[in-house]
Amino acid sequence: ICLTEACVTVASKIVEALDRSADPCQDFYQYACGGWVRKNPLPDGRSRWSTFNSIWDQNQAVLKHLLG
Repeated sequence: ICLTEACVTVASKIVEALDRSADPCQDFYQYACGGWVRKNPLPDGRSRWSTFNSIWDQNQAVLKHLLG
């Protein structure tokens, strides 16, 4: 059971990433990731984009702010 704040936060992000309009039996990738892809379009100048790239960019911005 997911009761801790951290668990609820992660579970919420997973649910937000879903595309419930897609049929998981027909296109599981779209079902599992379609919501995230829709909310996170490929930035200009990038050939790929994922949660790791997003976190990297956020961390770089924080470091620049702290060291700036």
